[in-house]
Amino acid sequence: MDTRDGDPGPLLDEVASAVDFWFNSTPSGLHRVSSLSDVEQLVKEGILAEVAPPRPPFRSRGPEVKTRPPLKDRLRPLIALPAPGRPWQ
Repeated sequence: MDTRDGDPGPLLDEVASAVDFWFNSTPSGLHRVSSLSDVEQLVKEGILAEVAPPRPPFRSRGPEVKTRPPLKDRLRPLIALPAPGRPWQ
């Protein structure tokens, strides 16, 4: 955003004021994170939730490891639509 690009000055002032507010105040529910220990403390307090690690790659019954097929290849249509001009069966 820039007044040289035609953006209105009052809108830019409003954006600048909002950014200043973020850095110059501490509203309720805002938790500043500056280090990993801050994140760990937020998890400990239950403010942040820990996410389960990603699932391991899909394994076939053989010793080789295969990756899971893409989601679009695993999904199948629930119904088949008739070709244009053909009746439903």
